[in-house]
Amino acid sequence: MSGNPVVEEEAQIKDMTNVVTPVASTTATEIIDNGKDKLEKTYSTGSQKHSIRRSTSKRRKNGTGAKNADEILVASSVHNANKLPVANSQGTIGSIPLEKVHPKEMKRVPSRNPNLRDTSISGPGLLDTISVEEKKAMTHSVLEDNAETLYPWRIIGEFHSSGKGVPNTVDSNEIKAYMIESFYNDWYYNMATVIGTCFFAWLLAYCGFSWWSLGLVFLGTSSVYNTEYRRFNRNVRDDLKRVTVEETLSDKTETTLWLNSFLSKFWVIYMPVLSQQVKDIVNPQLVDAAPGYGIDAISLDEFTLGSKAPAIRGIKTYTKSGKNIVEMDWSFAFTPNDVSDMTPIEAKEKINPKIALGVSIGKGVISKSMPILVENINCAGRMNIKLEFGKIFPNIKIVSVQFLEPPMIDFALKPIGGDTLGLDVMSFLPGLKSFVKSLIDSNVAPMLYAPNHLDINVEEIMAAQANDAIGVVAVNISSATDLKSSDFITNTVDPYVVLKTEKTLPGEETEIRTAIKSDVKNPTWHETKYILVNSLNQKLSLTCFDFNDVRKDTLIGSVDIDLNELFQTPSIEDKTSELLIGSKSRGMLNYSISWYPVIKSEKKTEKQEVDEETVGLSDAEDQDNDAIDSGIAKITLQKITDISSATSFTSNLSPSAKLYINDKLVKSFRTLKRINEPSWNETFEVLIGSKTNSTMTLKVFDNRGSNEVLLCQYSSNIEDGLNTLKSSDDFLTASPFGKIYIDAEWKPVEISDMVVSKSMVKDPIGCMRLNVGQALIKGSLKGMGDIDPYFVVTLNRHPKFKSKHFSDCMDPKFNQLVYVPIASSQQSLSISLYDYQSVGSDRFIGEVNFATSDIIELDKSTNTYTTKQNMNGKMIVANLNDKNKGRTPNTVELEFSFVPTQSVYSPTELEDVEKLEADLKERRDKFEDTQVHNKAEMDKNPDEWEVATIANPFEDDEKKINRKQKLSFDELISMNSGILVVQIVKGALSRPSSYLNIHVDDVIYPSFISTKFRGNRMASDVGYIFVRDLKYSKLLFRVSKKQVAKDQDDVISETYMDTMKVLKSGYNEPTKISFNGSTFSIQCAFYPTVNALPISETIADTGLLNLNIVSGTGLLSADRNGKSDPFVTIYVNRQKVFKSKTIKKTLDPVWNEKTSVRIQSLSRDELLFNVLDWDRTGDNDDLGVTILDMKSIKPNQNYSWDCPLNTQGSIKLQGTFTPQYTKPTMDVIEKNLSSVPFKAIGTVGGAGMNAASTMAGAAVGIAGVGAGGIKKGGSLLKSFGGATIGGTKATSDRLTGSSSKARTSLEYDDTPNVGYTTIQSNTPSTPSGLDTATRSIKETPTTSTSAISNGGTPTAATAVRKSRASSFARTLAPSGTYEGTINIISAENIAKHVQIKISLTQSGRMKSLYKTRNQKVNEKGLAQFGESCKFKASPEANIVLTAISRHLLGKDKDAGVAQVLLSDPKVQAGENLAVKIGSGQLVIQINYGQTATNTPPPVPEVPQEYA
Repeated sequence: MSGNPVVEEEAQIKDMTNVVTPVASTTATEIIDNGKDKLEKTYSTGSQKHSIRRSTSKRRKNGTGAKNADEILVASSVHNANKLPVANSQGTIGSIPLEKVHPKEMKRVPSRNPNLRDTSISGPGLLDTISVEEKKAMTHSVLEDNAETLYPWRIIGEFHSSGKGVPNTVDSNEIKAYMIESFYNDWYYNMATVIGTCFFAWLLAYCGFSWWSLGLVFLGTSSVYNTEYRRFNRNVRDDLKRVTVEETLSDKTETTLWLNSFLSKFWVIYMPVLSQQVKDIVNPQLVDAAPGYGIDAISLDEFTLGSKAPAIRGIKTYTKSGKNIVEMDWSFAFTPNDVSDMTPIEAKEKINPKIALGVSIGKGVISKSMPILVENINCAGRMNIKLEFGKIFPNIKIVSVQFLEPPMIDFALKPIGGDTLGLDVMSFLPGLKSFVKSLIDSNVAPMLYAPNHLDINVEEIMAAQANDAIGVVAVNISSATDLKSSDFITNTVDPYVVLKTEKTLPGEETEIRTAIKSDVKNPTWHETKYILVNSLNQKLSLTCFDFNDVRKDTLIGSVDIDLNELFQTPSIEDKTSELLIGSKSRGMLNYSISWYPVIKSEKKTEKQEVDEETVGLSDAEDQDNDAIDSGIAKITLQKITDISSATSFTSNLSPSAKLYINDKLVKSFRTLKRINEPSWNETFEVLIGSKTNSTMTLKVFDNRGSNEVLLCQYSSNIEDGLNTLKSSDDFLTASPFGKIYIDAEWKPVEISDMVVSKSMVKDPIGCMRLNVGQALIKGSLKGMGDIDPYFVVTLNRHPKFKSKHFSDCMDPKFNQLVYVPIASSQQSLSISLYDYQSVGSDRFIGEVNFATSDIIELDKSTNTYTTKQNMNGKMIVANLNDKNKGRTPNTVELEFSFVPTQSVYSPTELEDVEKLEADLKERRDKFEDTQVHNKAEMDKNPDEWEVATIANPFEDDEKKINRKQKLSFDELISMNSGILVVQIVKGALSRPSSYLNIHVDDVIYPSFISTKFRGNRMASDVGYIFVRDLKYSKLLFRVSKKQVAKDQDDVISETYMDTMKVLKSGYNEPTKISFNGSTFSIQCAFYPTVNALPISETIADTGLLNLNIVSGTGLLSADRNGKSDPFVTIYVNRQKVFKSKTIKKTLDPVWNEKTSVRIQSLSRDELLFNVLDWDRTGDNDDLGVTILDMKSIKPNQNYSWDCPLNTQGSIKLQGTFTPQYTKPTMDVIEKNLSSVPFKAIGTVGGAGMNAASTMAGAAVGIAGVGAGGIKKGGSLLKSFGGATIGGTKATSDRLTGSSSKARTSLEYDDTPNVGYTTIQSNTPSTPSGLDTATRSIKETPTTSTSAISNGGTPTAATAVRKSRASSFARTLAPSGTYEGTINIISAENIAKHVQIKISLTQSGRMKSLYKTRNQKVNEKGLAQFGESCKFKASPEANIVLTAISRHLLGKDKDAGVAQVLLSDPKVQAGENLAVKIGSGQLVIQINYGQTATNTPPPVPEVPQEYA
């Protein structure tokens, strides 16, 4: 509402259309409300009474023009204004001495020194001259700082947006109450006293009374004033008392005389009833007891607690225990023998507590009953009671009770003799009383004595007694045959079926009916009905009736089904039962029935609850109850506050509410009369087919007779609403204002798509583009070990992205772009930080939450969402919150931007739109023909016709048609970026208890994760996938054992497909996808972005940078001989990805070494080259660093760079960038993305799918590893971010950004070592052999085969080894499978506690073979194993050896990685091999190639001269 009546009236005129209508007749078209968009001149006829709405335009003249921008207004209030200079024409005055402005304050003005420069004005009333620039600046400041922008008065003052009417914010009621209480009460009464005194004094004087009459006036005034003064004093005292009591209440003990008086009177009435109830409960239990030891039976003969009631001596209340918590200390006493506080009559008539237990000894005739008495019972103590309030009646969630000290307990026990001769053994036997007391304390102390406490969960107790649904019974009424009805004349059989259970849930329909089939005795329904049940111990009745128009419906027959059968058989298919009336058959009914119970989550143990604060997403990924999209929603509408009563004339409302699910009314709440804050507290349950795609709308009305006026409403996705209630203040914010206090509980029920149809897929509104920058971890975490941080992005608590972790880093620089499709502006976005743990659960660091409505806003001009100005393109630093939402010192840098998408019609919707357009065109043509005829009639008889203005009668249909865009498929795919919506229609996976993951392009986290496939049919599900470059995009369909595959063992099967191909085949109709036993059908839709993405976010920005490290010039000297031994290491975003060979004794090295580096983003990644001097001992010396600027690199162009180092000299580089998407790595938690083998999955400029195969392992220096990568992606190359690699510690810290301590004992070159040598001795105990092997490894620089393949110069030894390997490979068939044995002999100088892990890798897959025992080294640093394992593999496979440094209390760490090529001839020789791992070596023996299984005959060896 603009608040301008002229504008509104003009809008009404604009949206009207003219018709010609007969005088005193109505139009043939329906008159619609104002607010339409189009004008049409139409003509109509009719003979009925009519009401024509005419509108006229009245222009309001502008009374005053806009103020001149150059006009300066100055307002001031001073004393002695008449002495001031006269104002000039602009209305301002010059400088005025302070003596004139404030004469009272400036009576004594100190003497003034003359100014250094003359700053006086030319004369009184004259303005100083200003320059043109100063004038422009002043004008600009005045124009900017207007009343609207200088201070937000309308927002702070709670004004209406138009300046008129009722305030439209939720705080308006509070401000109104404050103004009435503070201003109206005090000021009104005070001013009324003054005005009343003056008025009555004038009135008496006017009537001619004398001065003495003023005494009467003053007497009345004093009376009124005295009354008001007493009221004011009372209010002030009450306020002070309330504050004082709240502050000092915890220091005082309150007396409870009123409560004790009530208990004493109530106890006389209640005690006999309580005693009898105890006897009635205990005696039936004692009848079946068999104590033994000669005791035949036990009975409770007498039980009374006496006539004196328990007393509460005092209560101390703690007022600062927390929100919704009340904590009290109660001092209680139950002392029946104390008569000091009793009257003589009460003491005389007092009844003492007594418990008599009858014990029968012996049997038959020889039996005797003996009473055992417990008397003089006394108990006193101090108890702490803590109450936590909840939202569910009785509004108490948990009651916590504990004794602050052991209570005083005293009683008399008379086992023999009864009342007369009984002897109190507690006093007679010394030490018995203390023994019994200690026995009681030992049993009660673990439960009730502080610090232990007993928690009673009242909500759980109430929930257990609640009549809630435990599941859903789905009944499919298929058909009926041979139905017989009454023999009434002209009667036809119009059957329908009524479903009814014995126990109906509150708020549920008592009867559920099918459709009525007309005049058929063999009807077919095929309708599925869902019944919520609270127990299966009941019967379901299926009753068939014959519908009659006038007469009562006739019963045909019924079938009773015992639901207990569903316990054994959850699904009964195609059952046929007789419809009976008594014993007579009236036909057959065919139906199916299925039982779907509520899936209950397992209760957490105490240890799990303690560890919940530190658990990470890795554990949460395996919990799939929240992922079940269908279920039962238990909704409780409590109350609604802050409703505006401006629409009511009396300010009293009669509100009612209606709840809609997917625009269908499911619950109507009763009307409450004359109440402005209604409270219903009504609970009901409803079945939801899909919480993700279903919409919940709650409308609140003011019932005024037959009219309903909408007061407020709330509408959102059900999943969004559930998450809002979990994260906010237990209420939903209604529109335009109001707080809806509502409770919602989600109970998942897994129902197949055969019986629950999903709602229509919700159109996405856009994609949230999130740039996660650097995080700073300043606080400490629970537990021990280094911090390896990674972040997780969740939408409505569903994980959408999970980054790789940084090893041992407190300030990780992620620089990661995350795209999150958004379907609603009411969704919640969370960014959480976790610490990766290789063993156990990941530790929680903190999280920050955002509502999407805080980031985006609706642009009404374009009807699309955009980023808010205060968030767009700005990197904000957000503090992380802990689990209790407390602020932590940890921060993370975030940048938000929103990419809106276009709303387009799907192929199914287009069919309905085309039908609607055809119908609209037909009605429009008919309407125009009618108006042409009316126009002709008006020309003939102008006096009988007139032109009337009505609304466009077709606008509603036009809005339905134009609410989305109609684009063809070719137009859709011409827009290269957008959101791909994938809907799983039906299907089955190859293995039960598996998941379907869909990855897009090179995104490491799946964009879609299905619900768990349980072996029957896949549940229908919907996924939103953001596609950056549709032309080159790829989709990876992966069937996994877990929700997210973490290593190759979790993958069952996978396949690659072009995104464009999937979209084309599944756009108009579902397409079937099959691979490795999994078959499912998907339907696709595509919503293109409004604007094209920048080039930096397409495939042109990501790919492979093929580098040639040519040479170095003029490097720094680091050795004594004036030379250096330089080598180059390459880092991408602080992660080491390559290490060159070392060139000895030169300052101008020539490497000429090639490698390929994966670049995620040319515009955001940092490529750093570090030149180091190799040293045999100690740290390598830093020779300089240079950073290559990649922002200007163009695809598929050759570049040459001469990069100067920051110290001295330069290095020469050559490179070419090939844009392509690479296959997502398997392990999504290791931040070594650039350092693992990979396979190209999408390229630009003609590069093929296997463009990266030419560099198989070259990018990381791994020989023999296939393009598919190693298990867990880069797990072999772990700890780049934290270890000191090749250089000094300072250099490594600078490159990796780590401020943590260096790992001195476990630092190693992360590139897997492929160099090894034979040793002569077969026993690991021979020191000389080991020493020799060690020297040979350390003194001889090893040239890896990767370096050779990339242009390096092979040595002679390398050439011989390569030749022998080729010969051996020909001897063993590459396709054959051979058996082998690995013997782990010993390890030296690796770690104090070492464990060896043996794996086998081939064709991009890795399989774990064996893990040795944990061995401790001896005093010589030698650990002996003597363990072996067998394997089967082809000669193309490699053995991967991983050394693990074990720590008892800390986190295990990788000490090194090495590989052994099975094609190496030394393996066939069966010799002992010394393999360098980390800082030490491992001695192994491999026997391989002796036996082949299912292999062709071996290929003869090719002579050397022909090789």
